[in-house]
Amino acid sequence: MLFIAVLRGNRKRQLQQIVVLIGTIFIIFNGLYFFDIIPPVPLSLKDIGVYHSVLKSSTGDYLVLYEPAPWYVFWRDTSATLHYEPGQSAYCFSSVYAPTQLSTPIYHVWEYYDAASKGWITESRISYSISGGRSDGYRGFSATAALMPGEWRCDVETASGALIGRISFTAIEATTSVPLQTATL
Repeated sequence: MLFIAVLRGNRKRQLQQIVVLIGTIFIIFNGLYFFDIIPPVPLSLKDIGVYHSVLKSSTGDYLVLYEPAPWYVFWRDTSATLHYEPGQSAYCFSSVYAPTQLSTPIYHVWEYYDAASKGWITESRISYSISGGRSDGYRGFSATAALMPGEWRCDVETASGALIGRISFTAIEATTSVPLQTATL
């Protein structure tokens, strides 16, 4: 009998420890979300890239033209360098997963690094709506024609400014032609 009483006492203490642990995890994740340290939970970035051209086909697929990443950069399809000609646009294509029944606007925020002020300057903020339920994510793209040499990034954000994902690249004015590849997304 004494053994059963001790066992029950330990279970009560173990249950209290489990409740404290779950509560702590809940508070930590809510704090991280509140301070925009982690992305919004129902949204996740499935794919992102910077391209020379993006065209939507009649079948709903996207045809992209891009500079491939070097073979040793296996985690990325597109190069971290974009060679452009004056007046040429750059395109940011992203695929964002959203749960079924969720419809919300998301934004592509184009920014360049200003060495003089040592900060990122927003060039444009372009919105489009997403609707959840597609297993490969909701796809969309935006473009900027204001390219200049230097460090650039395209952020994918919620309406409140919470970061979902980002891609960074270096824009370099082309002096020679660069080999490009095509892909269907």
